[in-house]
Amino acid sequence: MLSLARALLVLVLGACATHDARHARSLAARAACGDDGLAVFGFPRHETQCTDDVAALGDGCYAVVTPSATALVECVAAAPDGHVMCLQDPRPRPALFAGDPVRIETWVWQRGQPAIAKVAMGRCRPRFAAWTARHEAPVPAPELAISDWYSPTGWALPPAPAIRFTPPIDRGALQALMPAGALEIEVCPVAAPPGIAVTRVPVPLAAGLAPAVVDALVRWGRPLQSCRSIVVGFVGAHLT
Repeated sequence: MLSLARALLVLVLGACATHDARHARSLAARAACGDDGLAVFGFPRHETQCTDDVAALGDGCYAVVTPSATALVECVAAAPDGHVMCLQDPRPRPALFAGDPVRIETWVWQRGQPAIAKVAMGRCRPRFAAWTARHEAPVPAPELAISDWYSPTGWALPPAPAIRFTPPIDRGALQALMPAGALEIEVCPVAAPPGIAVTRVPVPLAAGLAPAVVDALVRWGRPLQSCRSIVVGFVGAHLT
């Protein structure tokens, strides 16, 4: 009977802690505004607060608009002493291509507490992405450069064109177009000069990419006998 009572007590406390994590706007603001990205309930050193512009995203996730940026904060009842703590996600927005690791392991230590809390962050990013899509203006696509290219059938290719161009779309549309930063195009022989045409390429990339591909193949000097596929890899030009 005693063990059952203890189990019920733990269950009730756990439910309260989860509830608190979902209603932790003030704590989330402290995590976003402090210099260590951490706020733990009941710890005065985390009282720094620079904003009250906090949006609850559900499941203990918060978007906190600070004077410098919009932060993503995850709250969970997992502090070393069992209290609710909120942590600022250091990578709330995905990289241009391929994205960031889905989860980040974070260890939290509190003065006077013998245990160290291990928290896997990342669960809030889909909610944050949906919220920013509704509340923030689209970000223009960055300038791109070709990082490499290859033939999926083993056809020999010249060096990839060393070009830079900016697609006339926003960053989100670019990421949806090629999430991993690679795109398969097709080149074919044609009767009209210069004898080669790019016949399959997304419209937003065509003006910047197609002429450079044709130029590289013409300079290579090997006539096309049939259509060929080429996988082109891209990177943000500022990374080259």
